[in-house]
Amino acid sequence: MLTPGFKNKKVNDAGRLEISIDVEEFIKEVTQPLNIPDKALRQEVYKQNPEVLNHIPADVNQEEAKSNFNIYESQVEYIKKLKISENVDTTGVEQLTNVYLLEVKGEKHKDLNFSAFKKLQYLDIDKVGIETLDVSELEVLKSIKANDNNLKEIKFNENNKVEWLDLKGNNFTNGLDFTKLTSLKHLDLSDQKES
Repeated sequence: MLTPGFKNKKVNDAGRLEISIDVEEFIKEVTQPLNIPDKALRQEVYKQNPEVLNHIPADVNQEEAKSNFNIYESQVEYIKKLKISENVDTTGVEQLTNVYLLEVKGEKHKDLNFSAFKKLQYLDIDKVGIETLDVSELEVLKSIKANDNNLKEIKFNENNKVEWLDLKGNNFTNGLDFTKLTSLKHLDLSDQKES
């Protein structure tokens, strides 16, 4: 929510309130980078989505924004791919709501919430160590690759579009409910671990 600073408020002779807005302060508030503290993660966003370079706001220092890999609201719609490696802090990543391809590596991220990624179509979460995967809020998700985890359960919604499930090396020894997977074309449940 933007809250411009009102520098001067007064009632005029006709009894009407007159307000003047400090436009420079308002612009600064609009063009603050998103709060994604990990520079390595921001750098990966730039690497995977070079189009973001063309959408840095005009009123910020371009060189500083590029050297710090700052991400602004105006760039979010151009961030389509995201790779999250073991060594990055994912604080603020939920602001990148236009991601359609997400790859997550490392057990550090086993509690990552995917529900903010409403446009997500491809999810790759090999070797993250999760036991339950909740994709019930991801209505356009088509592909899940979740090999070598400790998965025992996946939560789907009724209208899911999942076509591809690659679930090698998990803990589905008690089975998996496929009744909601009406679009499924590929399934790999090989090498399940013993509980």
